[in-house]
Amino acid sequence: MSQQSRQYTLSIQAMLLINLLTMNFLSGCIVQEPMEPLNISIESSHDQEDEGSEPETSETETSKPETSETETSETETNETETSETETNETETSTSTFSTNTGAVEWDMFLATYYDESYSTTEYIATERVERPSMNYVWDDLLNINSEDFYAVWTGELQADGATTIDITVDYSWSDVSIYIDDNLVLQDRERVSVDLADGSHSVRVELHNNWHTVGFNVDFSVSQSRQELEPMMIQSEDFKAVMVYEAGSANRHDNVIEVEIGPGETPVFILLSSYAGINWQIINPTQREIEGIVVCSFSESTNIIGLGETPVYYHGNEYYGESEELQYMTEQYFQRQPSSIIDHYELDYAYIE
Repeated sequence: MSQQSRQYTLSIQAMLLINLLTMNFLSGCIVQEPMEPLNISIESSHDQEDEGSEPETSETETSKPETSETETSETETNETETSETETNETETSTSTFSTNTGAVEWDMFLATYYDESYSTTEYIATERVERPSMNYVWDDLLNINSEDFYAVWTGELQADGATTIDITVDYSWSDVSIYIDDNLVLQDRERVSVDLADGSHSVRVELHNNWHTVGFNVDFSVSQSRQELEPMMIQSEDFKAVMVYEAGSANRHDNVIEVEIGPGETPVFILLSSYAGINWQIINPTQREIEGIVVCSFSESTNIIGLGETPVYYHGNEYYGESEELQYMTEQYFQRQPSSIIDHYELDYAYIE
């Protein structure tokens, strides 16, 4: 090959190499151009999820009452076969919490229970209850395995004037949703404050349990109506304490512990301590004077039922699991220790002499 031919061949190879490099460079630029709109679409999708997904979820979930109520109405006549708690449906009760700025009260809630085994939802039973609450282990309630338990409570809150309420929830491994007037106000959290206008407001509480035990309790109370515990001097000679981890579930499933006050000439001062949310029900058949009650609980859903004008003091988010811890606390706040302590892991009844 001549010298001229070699130069010509090298020139062609050089041009081809330059063209190849240029195409690769341009190709790289073209590939990178779509990345910017992709980022924008992700941000836009996230914004839409924040703004739009909740209403869609609410519509889907709030449509369930129609099905539930239809199923309920069709099966109410068969409750003697499907429900073990039919006697509760004839009971009536109203719970009221009030302050100088407003009050909230409610009648019985309609509780509907389902079994979600094998990705299906099967209606099991309906009953009327004081409040949204459930406590049982394994399949002790209507043979529903705890991890497959699904419940819906529906009722109404009646606000006497514009009122701000605190909704407090005690729950463990479960999914919780609470709606007021079909608006989702609480989801998988323990507390929320809600402003209510004067009048009636529908309430719907949903629980999907995911554990081998069911521990669930809801309380509605007027904001800032609970009196916080401060150091004080107890006048009563009878200072009694009841300590539990949780309510018993062998005889009932509503987290209620009945505390019966025995007869006596002297007033009694009572301290009630728990880890789980408890509905303490005071029974005082002889109308013995109660100087005051202190509620210590890790759960803010713990409350008192069946009291009139008795002062109640709350020592929130505190749980005393040992008698020594409780005695140290009472020394700090009351400069004395209880004259007697009832201490159990779980209870459904306690008698105070």
